[in-house]
Formats: sequence, C-alpha cells, structure tokens
Amino acid sequence: MAAINGTLILFKVDVDGGTPATLGATTSATLNIDMDLPDASSKDSAGWADHIQGQKSWSVDVDGIANFVSSTGNVEELGNYILNRNTVDVEFVPNDAAGDLPSGTYVKYTGEASCASVSFVAGNEDTATLSGSFTGKGALTASTVTKA
Repeated sequence: MAAINGTLILFKVDVDGGTPATLGATTSATLNIDMDLPDASSKDSAGWADHIQGQKSWSVDVDGIANFVSSTGNVEELGNYILNRNTVDVEFVPNDAAGDLPSGTYVKYTGEASCASVSFVAGNEDTATLSGSFTGKGALTASTVTKA
C-alpha cells in the first residue's frame, strides 16, 4: 500500500451543475460513510446480538482558513449554500495538478449534498477559521481515476 499525502485529496463543490471546483483554503476534509445496523436479535440468537444492514448515509466535514473577500471567498460561498438552500454536487478526489500523485488507480467519490452547518470563528489575534458539514442526499458513487 502506498501512502499518499492528504494535501493531494481535494474536496470540490459546485452549485450550478458545472464542474466542481476546490473549496478554497481548506485545511482538512473528512468523508464519512455510515450504515444503520438495526437490531435483529431474537430468542433464536442464543443471547448474542444480531443486526441487519440498514440505510446508508454519508457526509463531509470540512475545516479551513476563512476568506471573507466578497464573491471570491469561501465564507460567502458556504454561507450562501445555506441561505439559498442550495443542493450542491461534491467530489472527494485525488488531485494531480502539481504532478505529485504517484502512478496508480485511485478511488473518487461523488454525490449530491446539502450544506447542513457552517461556523466561522474569529478569535482575538488568531487566524479566522471556518468549519462546515455537508450531508449527502442520495447515493454516494465510487469510481476510479488512473494516473499513468
């Protein structure tokens, strides 16, 4: 297994049905994929817990440096996703723009999501930061991208 620098994994967002673009100034992004496990225990389980595989869900949590510049900053972009009730196309994908990605086949996740929450923090004498959470709407799709 080849280790990969997390900086090479990008979180991309698009609200207009075009090609998703990297959400600027992020410092981390976390893709969460979950499945409910409803209890299926019965007297036949002989005292052992049992379950079935239930509904699947996914979300992305993102943190970054807050950019308050109007129309080019991530603060306005994230705020507008909630204020305008936008559903967005998202990608969680390896990036090879600088040519640093090792050769191989990589997984790319795509889906449609809603921005569930956004927080902007402006501490005294500190870097202004942001955090946001996107909740998947429907299926999360895995595909592959290959770098020769």
